[in-house]
Amino acid sequence: MNSAWVTSILLISKVLSNKGCDRTNCTTLSSCPDLQKYVTNPARDNLKDVEGLICDIGEDVQVCCDQKRINNLTTVNVVYNNDTACGIQNEVYQFPWMVAFMAFGWSFCSGALLNERYVLTSASCATQDDVSKELFTLLLADFNLKNNACNHSITARVEDCWQMQSFSIEEAIPHPLYNTTLNDVGLIRLNQSVTYTEYIQPICLPTKVSKWQPGNELYTSGFIVHFDQTIQREKFKRNTSIILKSLDECREWYKKNGGAIPLNEFNFCSIDNPDIEAFDVNSFVDHGGPVVSMHNNQWYIEGVLSLAVDVRDDQRPIINTNITYYLDWIYNNMRPWD
Repeated sequence: MNSAWVTSILLISKVLSNKGCDRTNCTTLSSCPDLQKYVTNPARDNLKDVEGLICDIGEDVQVCCDQKRINNLTTVNVVYNNDTACGIQNEVYQFPWMVAFMAFGWSFCSGALLNERYVLTSASCATQDDVSKELFTLLLADFNLKNNACNHSITARVEDCWQMQSFSIEEAIPHPLYNTTLNDVGLIRLNQSVTYTEYIQPICLPTKVSKWQPGNELYTSGFIVHFDQTIQREKFKRNTSIILKSLDECREWYKKNGGAIPLNEFNFCSIDNPDIEAFDVNSFVDHGGPVVSMHNNQWYIEGVLSLAVDVRDDQRPIINTNITYYLDWIYNNMRPWD
């Protein structure tokens, strides 16, 4: 890992400093459970108050566990609505909720379609910069990024092609307390409604927090991007499974390979499944890429890729954001699309 890159990450992690918080009385966020829901799902009216309770973000989040100030915080009641058909895929085109963020012919980020107007991704991909918003084109039902005329699988016949759909960004919504790997979740509002097809379907949001254990298997998808961009390769969408690692294992790996990375209980780490043959240049480097699970023949999104460093090392842990901690924030920031 590039030491300068690690240094920059650690410098950025100091941006969220305490505001009126006694640093001598800080503790880990995991030791202050009453504050956790406000850090992940802050109401707009409480944003500055919650930020003022964050002391520092190093290897863990340090907060002021001031119960009196916490008791004055309010939450927004959100009703989860999963009535819309979601999480369904066909045999020809797997993971039909996959969204590619394209610019200059490359996929810089990925996301997952939640409904007709919203895509879930990482906060780092939900940029509010006007120039970046203008550059990105969001593609759905795309299988081969090098073939814009028609999209088909490796084994499909040419006549089995389907037409992709492209969109621009109407609004980018990063988490308001995003800081490196803390709260790295965001939403994209598309400029118009998606038309569902056999190859374009939304993923389901869970209805409760998922706490996966090390060794559990989940699934992900993305577009392989070669580090040497002068090498032209077929940019097919790839799907694979991943194995979860403990946060302690993840921290230890990064310490041995260049420096500490800020991690917290809202992250989970993963490596590529060693039982599956690795792709050339292993593996998916698209930030915001969805991590999914299946229950009762229905797919649910569990996380988004937050940080992948030196993806040519198949033993490096990839850091993901557990989006199931952010359900209130996600629902509260999606407005009607009609």
